[in-house]
Amino acid sequence: MAATSAFAQSSVTLYGVMNGGVNQVKSTNAAGVTTTTSANNAAGAWASNRLGFTGTEDLGGGMKAAFTYELGMNADGTGDLGATGGVRQSHVTLSGGMGSINFGRQYNPAFLLNIAFDAGAANNLSAGRTVYGNGPITTARSSGLATYTSPTMGGFTAKLASGTNTVDNGTTETGTKVMGGSVAYANGPLMVAYGFHNINAVNAAGDKDEAILGATYKMGAATLLASTGTSKTKDAAGAQTVKKAATQVGVKYPFGKVDTFLTYGTATDNTIVGSADVKSTAYQAGAIYNFSKRTGAYAAYGQNKNETGSVKNSELAVGVRHSF
Repeated sequence: MAATSAFAQSSVTLYGVMNGGVNQVKSTNAAGVTTTTSANNAAGAWASNRLGFTGTEDLGGGMKAAFTYELGMNADGTGDLGATGGVRQSHVTLSGGMGSINFGRQYNPAFLLNIAFDAGAANNLSAGRTVYGNGPITTARSSGLATYTSPTMGGFTAKLASGTNTVDNGTTETGTKVMGGSVAYANGPLMVAYGFHNINAVNAAGDKDEAILGATYKMGAATLLASTGTSKTKDAAGAQTVKKAATQVGVKYPFGKVDTFLTYGTATDNTIVGSADVKSTAYQAGAIYNFSKRTGAYAAYGQNKNETGSVKNSELAVGVRHSF
């Protein structure tokens, strides 16, 4: 859907994702015995369900204004908007030759890099991830954020973000400050980037620092991806409480109408400083058959293995994703 005006040279577009399916989740103990298993609706396993509006206006002189308002959808339940994820994005943008600036609820620069470096595009499978999810990179969005994106010069693009009085879910916490940023270099088939996200909190959870470094490389039809992430959490007194580190490699490859991906990663989790590290490995594999540019049927499998206790968690999901 689009609305246009000859006078303002503006447009508004409705867009979204509907992803429905089923899954099976299993947990296995060190003896190889399945301890829990469940089958459920799995809407959003491949991509989060959403409904959004975006608009642009040409202001002349190379300047443009834009907005995005995006809601999550409870697609496997009541179908309510906002029942899962609430307001995903809500921001306004002003851009020109000197770059762009965004104000409002939006993705953090470090999380955007996580999506770029993950062959599975930060999907919603509960197992098989190391850098994102239960790993070091967990803060996807921030409300009340101001983000400046520089123009690309010599292959380099930079982002700087800052916000006050918000946390990831949009809850106001007076005095909480957020700072993040990224620097990316792209040249031909290669892209390398570093990003960070720091939360200076005022509650008992304390501060959290996240960082990610990664690269992608196009080799013919294949795309190779690799990333490493770290995070540190401190309590209100400034003592470190959690330290996480993870790496992940992956590959994406198209076979005609079928897009495939494979990832493998390792992680180290130290929830109590001075205690033994908890080490784990994980992998994901998935494929989607594209009936068209908008519609595809997919299957994906992910598994995490705790190397210390040999506990395995896995998820198999199948479904249909339609974008509009």
